[in-house]
Amino acid sequence: PLAGIELYASIVGQELEEAGDSLLADLIEQIRFGVREVNEYLTSFDSMSPPLNLSMQKNRLMDIVDEALGAMNGVFKEREIGVLVTQKELTVEVDRALMVQLMLNLLLNAVEAMPDGGRIFIEFNTEHAGRLEVIITDTGPGVPFKLMKRIFNPFHTTKNQPLGLGLPVSLRIAEAHQGALMVGNDLNMGARAVLTLPFVPDEAEAGRLN
Repeated sequence: PLAGIELYASIVGQELEEAGDSLLADLIEQIRFGVREVNEYLTSFDSMSPPLNLSMQKNRLMDIVDEALGAMNGVFKEREIGVLVTQKELTVEVDRALMVQLMLNLLLNAVEAMPDGGRIFIEFNTEHAGRLEVIITDTGPGVPFKLMKRIFNPFHTTKNQPLGLGLPVSLRIAEAHQGALMVGNDLNMGARAVLTLPFVPDEAEAGRLN
């Protein structure tokens, strides 16, 4: 939720700046800075919390993705961001609410990196036995090299820091599902996030995938 507040505040601030209201734009920037400080504090606190209590159920992966995309629809329109999803009928056993939160965090980071619009690509890879990859790529500037090694650490809050919204929490959710999360750069585009989850296809899925 804090990441969403920060993102919507940035949209309002940009519109105020373009309208020439620098005073209100500066106030919005202070709100964004405060939200980031709170987010950093909560992320640090969350790292000391007990293990996540998962409610595992079988879910269509596309239902989870669609729920996250639906929550972001207004932001996509406001920022003029197009989303291309390579559809696949896959079933995963996950905690749905936490997985939607993880997807939202990754999408928010992609949007935050593209204030002037762009594209987000979501695809799925089932080529590795026993696991599934959800790959989210954007056309932003990518992750700065100096931040690469501490991408999942709570950042020192700065007004100009565009990356890291919810990533430590996202990593924790992925690992609680016996999965992994990697964030880096795509060779031909911007940032690239790869979520890996355990995956055992049923007979119908196995037939479609083969």
